[in-house]
Parts: sequence; C-alpha cells; structure tokens
Amino acid sequence: MKNNLLKKIMELRLALATMKNSVRFSRYFLESTYDAYAGHHKIIDWRDGNPVYSTFSAPAFSQIQAHQTAMKLMGIFQNRTLPNMVDIAITDKCNCDCLHCSFKSMKDKRKEMTTEQVKDVIRQSQDIGVTVINFLGGEPLLRNDILEILKSVDKKRSTTLMFTNGWFLEKYARNLKIAGLDSINVSLDHYIPKEHDRIRGREGLFEHAIKGIIAAKKAKLTVAISCCIDKKALNDGVLIKIIELAKKLKVNEVIVFDAIPTGAIADRKDLIGNKEWIEEILNISGKYNNRYDYPSVYPYAHVRSYKSLGCCGGTSFFYITPYGDICPCDFNPVIFGNILETPLYILWDKLNSNEHFSKSSWNGCKLQDIKYRKEFNMSIIKGAKCRKTL
Repeated sequence: MKNNLLKKIMELRLALATMKNSVRFSRYFLESTYDAYAGHHKIIDWRDGNPVYSTFSAPAFSQIQAHQTAMKLMGIFQNRTLPNMVDIAITDKCNCDCLHCSFKSMKDKRKEMTTEQVKDVIRQSQDIGVTVINFLGGEPLLRNDILEILKSVDKKRSTTLMFTNGWFLEKYARNLKIAGLDSINVSLDHYIPKEHDRIRGREGLFEHAIKGIIAAKKAKLTVAISCCIDKKALNDGVLIKIIELAKKLKVNEVIVFDAIPTGAIADRKDLIGNKEWIEEILNISGKYNNRYDYPSVYPYAHVRSYKSLGCCGGTSFFYITPYGDICPCDFNPVIFGNILETPLYILWDKLNSNEHFSKSSWNGCKLQDIKYRKEFNMSIIKGAKCRKTL
C-alpha cells in the first residue's frame, strides 16, 4: 500500500516537472541547436506562428521540422546518412557576368532539364529526406516555368529558398510568395552601387536588387542578402557596410560567403590555406549576432567548421546541375552521375559512401584545402572538358 502511494507521488511529481520545465527545455534545445548550426539563436522571422532562425532551416516546431526529425530517425534505422538540403540549379542562363562566378565550373552546352524533369528531381529529393530546397542558376527567374516548379514542392516536407541577383525580383516577388516560396536570397557584393554592378557585370543591377528586396519584404517573404567577401573586401570594410545596409533595408539575414577558389576564380592562390582573414569574418558575425537591432549574420565559414556541420557536401547536402548531374556542392564540380539516367537514391548512396564525402570535413571547404586540390586535378575544379565523373 505504502509502496503504491510513493510510486503515485513520484509519477505526479514527474508530471508536474514535465509541465513546468518542458517549455524551458524546448527553448534551451533550440538555442543550443542554432548556436551550433548558425552561430547564433536569434529569431529572424515568424512563419505561420513558428520561429525562423535562418533561411537555411525549417521553422522550429513546424510540420517540416517534425518531418526532418522523422527522416533523421529513419537514417538511424538504416544506418546511413540521409540528405537534409539540396541546391537545384534550374537554369544555366544568366543576365550577369560575375567576376567570382562559381557556375563557370559547371556550365556546358547540354540542354537544361525540362519542367517535368525538375519536378521529378524535387520529388526524388524529398523522398530521400531533403527538407530544405534551394533554387539557383544561373538566374532562376529567367525560367518562365518557375512558378509551376515552386508549386510542385510538397510544403509539408520541405521549406524553399531562392538565390537571385534581384534584377527581376520586383516583378516576381508577390507571385513567388503565392506559388509557395518561403525565402529569397538577393546577392549584394558591395554597398557602393557602381562597384556592385562592376563585380556582377551588369549596369543598374544594384538599383534593381534594392527594389526587389523592398518588394520581397512587402510580399512577406523571408529576405536575406548574400555577399561574396575576399580578404581585400574585408579589409576595406565592405562586409560591415553591407550589414549596415541590410539593417536599413530591414532584411532578416545576411549570408556571408568567403570567396571560394573555383569557377572563374579557381586560380586565386590567396584563397587557399589562408584562414586568418576568415576568422575575422567570424568575429564580425559574432558581434552583430549579439545585437537584436541588426539582422542575423550567417557566415558559411562557421557552418563549414568543426563547430557546426563541417564541410558537408555529400554528407547531408548535395547539388544538382541544370543538366541533372549530381555533385557534392555547387562549388565542387566532381560528378557522381546523372539523375536523368539513374535514380537519385542510388546516386546519393554512391556519393555518400565515397571516402572523401562519407563524413563531413573539419578542415573547412575542400576547395580551400591544398591536399584535396592535389588529389583532384585542377582541370576538374576549373570545369574543363575532362571534368571527372566518379
């Protein structure tokens, strides 16, 4: 009798403790998760009543996040890693000619995937666990079927993000939101209009991008500015000025890509094995992420480090070219097959089981790694005709 009473008292105390502490535990869990993932736990937006911590992640407590957790559990049952994110390049066409264009490692003369083929790529990606779908190009808004493509995404399983130079965004923003797009990432590589236009090879682009950002905010999209920063730009204060501009425009996030030696800048030796200036990017990001009157700053250098995911191309992330090729990421043009010829689940298994991509690298971006570049011939990285297919 006494034993049963003590048992019921303990069960009651546990129930009360659970009710009292579950909310606090959930908050601690989210803060710890996003501190590791993004380098901060600042809420940047709200979507359907759920907090958004980054354009690169599903809203917390959402159906998409629940699906993501279920797929991670399925991966444990399968004793394999399932992908969480995909970059899908839906076109090789672009109205700019960027000095640092990474896509020049991928572009060739083959035909782009058709509307139905892109839809099938999306379906296959979601079937193997992808919960974050990024659309890029080229310039994705040059595809006249972009709204149809967006509508084909199962929004119960994935959140969507688009990378754009912003030239057409003012015209499309409202319809992109209606079609199901969640977030938009607009490229701004300099705070001075003429300098940005020079870097991107398109006169008037800065003005179009600003108008597009304003329209995207009005359409209730989660808006990010992305910038490509090298050591000179960092020393010139460009990153800080872009963050200040982002605050003025009231965008949600600033995404910082430290320049990667691939594509048009594959020969930039100053970008290989030199990490001191990248540490400064992390220091600046940390400073602004502690201020709630500024947008969050998401440095890819943090994500690629041992503190976060590491270089996760082929581990939890992959890239699909406009022609259906499967690569570890959009900077690394090593091809593991073509989805128009082989089912994605087979190609993912081939990529994820390769010794170079079976686990994330703690040494940062592989293309900034001297050892990796020696193992993979530079003609491959530059996107030459002898580009390697594994």
